[in-house]
This record gives sequence, structure tokens and C-alpha cells, in this order.
Amino acid sequence: MKPRTIDVFEDMRQLLVFAMSTSQIICEQPVVKCRRLLKNALLLAL
Repeated sequence: MKPRTIDVFEDMRQLLVFAMSTSQIICEQPVVKCRRLLKNALLLAL
């Protein structure tokens, strides 16, 4: 379980970097909605 968790955190970091690079497009809405989108993306990635 531990090694997988490390992978997930690495994926999350990359996903955050990607989300930040496209945040102007995605995050025209409030931050809460943006967070929800990010959470959904993370759930899909898992």
C-alpha cells in the first residue's frame, strides 16, 4: 500500500502542475468549483 501511495502523491503533484498551467482556462469559476474539478480529476486518475 505504501509504494502505491507514493505513486499517487507523485501523480497528484503532476496533476496539480498541469491544473495550474491550465488554471486560467479552468478556474474562471470560484476556487471551490475549481477544487471540485480537480478532485474529480484526481478520482478519475486513481
